Amino acid sequence: MPWVQRVKGGPWVQRIQRARRQLLLAALAMCIVVGSGLLYYTQVLRPAQLRALATAAVDATATGWAYATATRQAITPQMIYQQATHGTPMLNDALSSQESSYWRALQRANGSCAFADGTYHVLTPRKNSFFFCAAWPVFNNFAYQVQMTIVKGDGGGIVFRANPVASTCYLFTVSQDGHYTLNLFVNTNPDHIQSLTGNDSPLIHSGLHQSNLLTVIVRGGSIYLYINTQYIATVSDDTFTIGSVGVAAVDYSHPTEVTFSHAQVWSL
Repeated sequence: MPWVQRVKGGPWVQRIQRARRQLLLAALAMCIVVGSGLLYYTQVLRPAQLRALATAAVDATATGWAYATATRQAITPQMIYQQATHGTPMLNDALSSQESSYWRALQRANGSCAFADGTYHVLTPRKNSFFFCAAWPVFNNFAYQVQMTIVKGDGGGIVFRANPVASTCYLFTVSQDGHYTLNLFVNTNPDHIQSLTGNDSPLIHSGLHQSNLLTVIVRGGSIYLYINTQYIATVSDDTFTIGSVGVAAVDYSHPTEVTFSHAQVWSL
């Protein structure tokens, strides 16, 4: 893919190319088991949330939120960020403890999610894979933001519009060498993984134990990516229009641990 060619450093390019096929299978295995309350989520919570989303869409239209006029006015991606993250978030989770969180602890052979020392830890020991845990609400059009720190290993990120039952999601990742990617997982076939964008970015605080604020804003088929409150890329893709949000650890060649805090979602 063109974006892989833009990655600096031969070993990293080779590692991503080798990981591409195996990453999907391991990740989708996680998609199937993510969340202990999955059956309740699909049969009870999701229908109720879909109705709530429909109501929220009507409310957003009635209030005339400025994003709706983006096609008629010269609104920059940075202005979209300021507007989308202004106001009271629908989900506001410090990710500091199990008792007050939308996320849950989870232990599997290919990874784990747990609360420790006031943050949410995601680990994956399996080479060429990623492991994620999702919150139980689902969202349609939204801004999703979370603070992330790579403690060891390769990278971490966020998933959105995820459907664990269907094994589908978008994955926005940042690696400790200063590279970001956005991938689309459409099914369990590793040949169908889609690399939507990716590049090196000076906005990334590279290295281990460096905090980065990841933000994605999605409305319809428009996906805006931000790192540390600054715009980096726009992608147009409407393959999936609704789903859950989550946090992930990515292992290209080293066991990886990533911590997360202060997750927020604003409904648009």
